[in-house]
Amino acid sequence: MNDSHTLENINYYAVANEMETFSFNRSSHCKMADGRLLFGSSHGIRSFITDRIEHESAPFPLVFTDFKVHNQSLRSMSPDERLRFSSKDVNYADEITLTHRDNNFTVEFSLLNYVKPQENMYTYCLEGYDDKEIVVDAQRHFATYNNLPSGSYLFHLKGTNEDGVWGSSERTLKIRILPAPTVSTVLFLPLSSVSYSASCGIKCGCNMKSR
Repeated sequence: MNDSHTLENINYYAVANEMETFSFNRSSHCKMADGRLLFGSSHGIRSFITDRIEHESAPFPLVFTDFKVHNQSLRSMSPDERLRFSSKDVNYADEITLTHRDNNFTVEFSLLNYVKPQENMYTYCLEGYDDKEIVVDAQRHFATYNNLPSGSYLFHLKGTNEDGVWGSSERTLKIRILPAPTVSTVLFLPLSSVSYSASCGIKCGCNMKSR
């Protein structure tokens, strides 16, 4: 607790093998003279020696494991198909480009920390669309977006291990959705062809009359 009486650096611990039947007893705790913390529980007294608790401080990689368009993985596409979206694998790509028809997509990610991977957690935010960070656990290591309007977005991703230690770096991925062709663009070529044919017809008609 800091000088403002605000809790800081909160770490969570679990008794993994007994979670289904384990519970702490309310108001059953004390601190011993040697610094040990004692807690009464449904399985007897639990003792913690805080000075001996170690936290994993080594950096851990945060990776993008897949990118799906309409639930189809880019990694399952042929090289020519995949090139429409990016020239690189999603974990090494700086930007993914989508057409207006491909605006339903999923970003999958993972924290390469295998001590207790089930306790990894993530926060993500799609800048330009989400108004706040979204927190998910290890079971939901993906983000799905549907029917996004055209524009440029930036996907931000952070991860934390079982000790609540957040990675030192944030992963980002730029996602660009191209606008739909306008009516004038779609009709330009057909109208140009019609105009050209009409002008040719007029010229031919005039030539015939002059003869």
